[in-house]
Amino acid sequence: MTMNVPNLLTLGRIILAPAFLGLFMYHLNDPQAWLAWLLVGIYALGEITDLLDGVLARKLHQISELGKLLDPFADVVSRLTYFLVLLLADVLPFWFFSIILYRELGITFWRLYLVQHHVVLGANMGGKTKAWLYFVVSLLGLASWLGRPWGWGWEWEGLINWFWNGFLIAVLAVSVGTFVNYLFSGFRRLKNQTADKIF
Repeated sequence: MTMNVPNLLTLGRIILAPAFLGLFMYHLNDPQAWLAWLLVGIYALGEITDLLDGVLARKLHQISELGKLLDPFADVVSRLTYFLVLLLADVLPFWFFSIILYRELGITFWRLYLVQHHVVLGANMGGKTKAWLYFVVSLLGLASWLGRPWGWGWEWEGLINWFWNGFLIAVLAVSVGTFVNYLFSGFRRLKNQTADKIF
């Protein structure tokens, strides 16, 4: 196990996710401004570590097999946490969260299965695009929800609702498409293994 600086940052991102969820639940019962800003801080810190771990891994030549597995897992944990918060805050629709949840659980199982056969499936360009789209969804959703008490949030109504739902459908299309791509990519990698490793 290679626990270098990039991997420690990734691990920190995983730890921040339940902290964010717990603070959100507390904020629901006690909606104070400082709690909202603390949520923004935790969210920003998680996004910064997401950016830094990859940059440092490449710059310090510390790209590891553990990092290739840990980073996508951290993305799943953090994004699902943000989306769950937005679902509970009535910002994200249930259908969007449900499909994303099953997609992410499926790809996590697939990655773990491949690891059992000595195949580590790192993020490709499609996966990185999906991650950026998830970021946009969470950023816009959090901005809308946290801004409501001060009057600068927006409700998903009328034309805005059409655009929002259209954007969410586009994100789902990319998400499901990359899932299918990862499935075929994994199968191709498995075919290159010997028969005893496959079975």
